[in-house]
Amino acid sequence: MSVAFLDPPEQKLLQFLKENYPFLFSENKIPSEDLEKELRIDFTNLFILSSPPYESVLLDESGFLNSKVTDSVNDFFRHSGFNTSSNKIGQKFHSILSMDHISVELEFMSHLARNQCENLSDKKEQEYYKYLNLSSNFLDNHLLKWVPIYLTAIERDSKTFFYKELCKWSLNFILDDRKYIEKITKRN
Repeated sequence: MSVAFLDPPEQKLLQFLKENYPFLFSENKIPSEDLEKELRIDFTNLFILSSPPYESVLLDESGFLNSKVTDSVNDFFRHSGFNTSSNKIGQKFHSILSMDHISVELEFMSHLARNQCENLSDKKEQEYYKYLNLSSNFLDNHLLKWVPIYLTAIERDSKTFFYKELCKWSLNFILDDRKYIEKITKRN
C-alpha cells in the first residue's frame, strides 16, 4: 500500500494491483491504454500540487517540512529500530523530501507488522507485544492524527476511481488495524 502514495503507478505496479486488488479498478471508466497517463495526472494534482502527503505539513503550526513533527516521527523510527537510511528503505524513498511522508509511515507500520508476525511464529511473546504496542502508539500519536482527514480529502478531490478506492481502502485498513490491536491488547 505504501508505494502507491509514493509515485504515480507504472505498468508493472498497475498489473500487480489489478491481479491482487481488482476492486481498485472495478468501476474504472478510463480505457486501459490511457490509465497510466490519467493516474499520473491525478497523482500530480493530488499529491504534489494540491496537498503534499506529509504529517508535518498538516500538523505542525508552521506548515513546513522537516519541523518538530518530523523530528518526532524520526525519533519514533529510531527508537523502534527502523533505519530509514538502510539501502532497502532508502532506495525506495529516494524521491521524498521528509521522513514523515505517508509512504514512509505506512512502510513503518508494515515493518512493525512483519516483526510481530516473526515473533509470533517464533513464540517470542514479549517481542510480539513490544511491536504490537509500538504499532498502537504510532497509530495513536501519528497516523490517526492526520491520515483520516487527509485521505478523506484526497478521495473527495480525486478524479480517478483508482485513487478514490485506494484512499478508502487505506483508511479502512488503518482503522481496522487499530481496532484489531485494541482487541488483542484488551485480551491480554
